[in-house]
Amino acid sequence: MKKLLMLLLAIVCVLGLSACTYEATYTIHEDGSVDIEGMPWYSIDDMKQILALEMQWMTSAGQEINAETQAKIDAINNIQTMDEMIEFIKSSDDSGTVMDEIVVKEINGVSYIGDPNEKEKDSYPAEYVAEIQDQGFVITSDTFEFSTEGMLKMYSELMGDTGLNGSEADAIQAMLTSTNFLLTIEMPDEIAFTNGELSKDKKSVFFNINLAAKTQKYYAYTKTSKNIVDFGIEDGAITKKKSIKISSPDKINSVTVNGEKVSGKKISLKEDGEYTVTVKTKNAEETISFIKDATKPVVTGVENGKTYTGSVTIKFSDELSGIKSAKLGKKKVKSGVKVSKAGTYTLKVTDKAGNKTTVKFTIK
Repeated sequence: MKKLLMLLLAIVCVLGLSACTYEATYTIHEDGSVDIEGMPWYSIDDMKQILALEMQWMTSAGQEINAETQAKIDAINNIQTMDEMIEFIKSSDDSGTVMDEIVVKEINGVSYIGDPNEKEKDSYPAEYVAEIQDQGFVITSDTFEFSTEGMLKMYSELMGDTGLNGSEADAIQAMLTSTNFLLTIEMPDEIAFTNGELSKDKKSVFFNINLAAKTQKYYAYTKTSKNIVDFGIEDGAITKKKSIKISSPDKINSVTVNGEKVSGKKISLKEDGEYTVTVKTKNAEETISFIKDATKPVVTGVENGKTYTGSVTIKFSDELSGIKSAKLGKKKVKSGVKVSKAGTYTLKVTDKAGNKTTVKFTIK
C-alpha cells in the first residue's frame, strides 16, 4: 500500500501522518517508467498540527501526559518564529547532531525546516505504473494528469480499511488536505501544453498543488499524448446515452461525427447505430468509435401476458449490441430454448447496452 501512495505523489509526510509541504521530482522515461525523488518540509504550523494529532491519539489511547511532556507541548505551542523552532530543536537534541543536518528553506514566503535524511528515492517500472492508472492520476511517457479529487477519494478509502474511528479519520483527512506538493515533472519529450509553470527547455513543468482544492486537475501533455480529449465515453463502448459532451484542456478546433463536421461540444445521439467521432485540437487529433443502442432485445415465440397450450420455442436477438444475458425464472437460457412444462414463467433478456425485455407467459 505504501508503494501505491508513493507513486501517487510520494507522500512520505502523509504516510508518516504528518502535515507538511512535500517537494518531489518525477522523472518519466521513454519506456513509461518513473523515478521519484522527494523530501518533506515542515513549517511551524505543520509542527503544531502534528503535535495536536499526536496528543489526540495519546489521550484516546489512555496514555498519561506527564509534566515533562506537557512542558514540551507548551513550548511548541508558544513558538512563533523559525529561530525559536530551531532553538527548541537544539535544546531537545540529546545527540547534539540534529542541527548539523536540518536545513531551512523559504517556500512561498514561509520558512520550512527539512532534514536531508528524510529524502527518498524510488523507481517504478512501466508495468507497475500502467497497472494503477485509476487512482486520480495518469502517468505515461507522454502524459501527466493529476486529480486532487481522485487522490482524496483513494486515500479516504484506504483510511476506511485501517480501523480508525471517526475523529481520527477526520483528523488525518484534515491534515492531508492541508498538505502542499511542490511537484516537478520531467518528461522525455517537449511538453506541448500544460497548466503548470513550464521550464525554458519545455521538458519539465512545476506544479504547486494544494489538496484543499478538491476538484483541481493538473496536467502536462506532449504532442504525442493520446488522451488529451475527454469524449465522455470510452472507445469501443456500447451505450444508451442520448448525448455525449466533449472537453479538453487544449483548444478544440473541430468535431466530426461519422465524417460530418458538427458545431458545439455536445453531440446528440438521436439514432441507434455505430458512431465515429474525431476531435482536432490545437496540439492533437483523436478518434473513437462506439455503438448507441437504446432498443430492447427482440423476443419471439412468446408474448407478454399470453397463455399457451402445449410447448413453446423462445427465440431472442439484438442486432446492435448483442445479448448479454437471458433468464427464464432463475435459470440461464439460450435462444431457441423449448418450454413445455405447465406453469407461469418470466423471461428477462438484457442486451450489452443494458436494455431489457421482460415477457411473462403461462403454459397450461
